[in-house]
Amino acid sequence: MNNKLSHIFESQGKKIAVNSHAPVNLKNNDNIFWICTGKIDIFAVDPNMKRNHIARLESEEFFLGLHIDQSEIGLQAIGIVDTQIIQMTQKHFLDALQRGKKYHKTLQMRLMYGFKN
Repeated sequence: MNNKLSHIFESQGKKIAVNSHAPVNLKNNDNIFWICTGKIDIFAVDPNMKRNHIARLESEEFFLGLHIDQSEIGLQAIGIVDTQIIQMTQKHFLDALQRGKKYHKTLQMRLMYGFKN
């Protein structure tokens, strides 16, 4: 993972293992998740705990928790064997992106006009 997004997650997020015995509840969840290794299946879960597959996500993709208070349907992320993800709050992630944007703008200006203060 050699891009800006992976750097933000690896330097500031919390790594966790995800599998069928330890799913991530995405309903009313303020986190953003980066898939380090493995694959994640996203399921809608009805009140009887029946799972309906929605999507499969691959390594180096990310997904979000959602606020769906009024729905009886839940959302779960379940990893295949040896899947690891990094989580951080969406606010923390957006703040880190904004800090990076300011840093890159400053670097760009210094490259264009020199490194004098």
